[in-house]
Amino acid sequence: MSRSCFLLGLDGGTFRILDFCIQKGVTPFLKDFLESSAFGPIESTIPTLTPPAWTTLATGRSPGHHGVFDFYTFESESSRMLRLISSRDISCETVWSMANRDGLRTTVLNYVATYPPPEIDGYIVPGWVPWRWMKFGSRPKGLFKDTGIQKDINTKILAYHPDEEAKAIEGYEQEELEPWITLHIEREEQWFRLAGYLYEKDPSELTSVVLDGMDKIQHLCWRYIDPELSPEIPDKKFSNIRNLSFEYYRQVDRYIESLVKLSGPETTFIIASDHGFAPSEYQFGINVWLEEQGYLSWNDRDKQKAGHSASLQINDPASVTLRSLNWALTRAYAASPGTNGIFIPVSGSRGDKGILPQNYDSTRDELIAKLKKAKNPWNNKPLISHIWKKEELFSGPFLNNAPDVTFELLDNGHASIGRNKSSVIRRPHTIGGHERPGIFAIRGPGIVKGTHLDGISLLNVTPTILYSLNLPIPEDLEGDIAREAYSQQWIRQNPPQKGPPTVRQLRSGTAVNETDKLNNEEKEQIKKRLKTLGYFE
Repeated sequence: MSRSCFLLGLDGGTFRILDFCIQKGVTPFLKDFLESSAFGPIESTIPTLTPPAWTTLATGRSPGHHGVFDFYTFESESSRMLRLISSRDISCETVWSMANRDGLRTTVLNYVATYPPPEIDGYIVPGWVPWRWMKFGSRPKGLFKDTGIQKDINTKILAYHPDEEAKAIEGYEQEELEPWITLHIEREEQWFRLAGYLYEKDPSELTSVVLDGMDKIQHLCWRYIDPELSPEIPDKKFSNIRNLSFEYYRQVDRYIESLVKLSGPETTFIIASDHGFAPSEYQFGINVWLEEQGYLSWNDRDKQKAGHSASLQINDPASVTLRSLNWALTRAYAASPGTNGIFIPVSGSRGDKGILPQNYDSTRDELIAKLKKAKNPWNNKPLISHIWKKEELFSGPFLNNAPDVTFELLDNGHASIGRNKSSVIRRPHTIGGHERPGIFAIRGPGIVKGTHLDGISLLNVTPTILYSLNLPIPEDLEGDIAREAYSQQWIRQNPPQKGPPTVRQLRSGTAVNETDKLNNEEKEQIKKRLKTLGYFE
């Protein structure tokens, strides 16, 4: 049985757009790849957000077990302070660690929450970090001093450039989107070159590479690439942005073709996304709505003109706190725009301010009832499509870190947490928002070509990777292999092996060591990147 696997992550990949690209001949190799693979939609996590989703894919565990719910996490069990997550907040063993324990080497490129770098046998270049973090957080140490890398790869493009990425959100003019798209085409090219160089020079049995430009482009350029939104006679500027956007997909198709050929026919090749995408036309200001409903109150000294965000402040080290709330009068609040989650402060838990513990259930039930009735004044449709209590959605040792109430918007977006002019604002242009169905395709030994898969979730990916490597599947993983993708004969001849539980990872309780802290410029870089994508205000 094959003992090599290549996982290509396409952040935000969605069949809504890729099907159109295939029909129009933009991605001819992807068309051929799907015809020779088993493929279908993959169900993301709730919340439908990059860190918890990619972490679930790489651990085979849900957020309540791995501990990652957002780009942020609480500083401690007793604090309302938030900080940016790091690799030390992942409490479950990753698939590359599992492979290492069984003697296989791994390569991990551009994966979220891989800084500080975990100890692995192989190569790692962290994603979502400034250049200094990337340089010193890559393994083996001194990786970027490799003469081949220095010669053929512009490694500084791998780290994000906040000034360029911020342009699109600060101005959001058509002419500012073209350099944004070009930047991501260039960046994906460098990740592709790095992956190919390492694979040819010193291949690992398990290689994981994430290309994240698809998510970035779809967030801001959705109205240009969604065929349902295209005007009958687009003007020149519209056509230029649309064509450049599809050039990105064309280049990614070329990268996929090269990596598939490089890895060889005996390698199991998996393409997966962390979530999908869908159009979003409205912005829901959850904290404004909570204030309107009498659940939230701002400090008088922090009151600002309507339309200005006053909720989040950055503190050292990369900490985020809700300084602007009057905790004595606040019964519910949203701390982050990414999770669409609401916290209910309870006296004696994360501070002395909050509702009495005995009033928790009634307060939450009342809040949920009001959320169900919330309407969009622009079209009189419900604002919210799904609502969950935390115990309905999450289980595991980190249940207390989860929002007390989590909701999904009918409009596919992330709720705003700032002090907007009203609780519902119509966006000037349609943008891309996250939806749960992403993409999954697997090709290699034992796979039945052309099989359409249903019921696949991110929890199935780690077991499937381990199975493709002929490794035992730990008994505490929450998902199974993607059995429908394989022929019954293959399963009979290569029965999945059950293995002992994963090795527990201990949370450090702190974001990073003193030597890992960000300087002020790097904090601003991360803030700008999250702001660009709507995860920070």
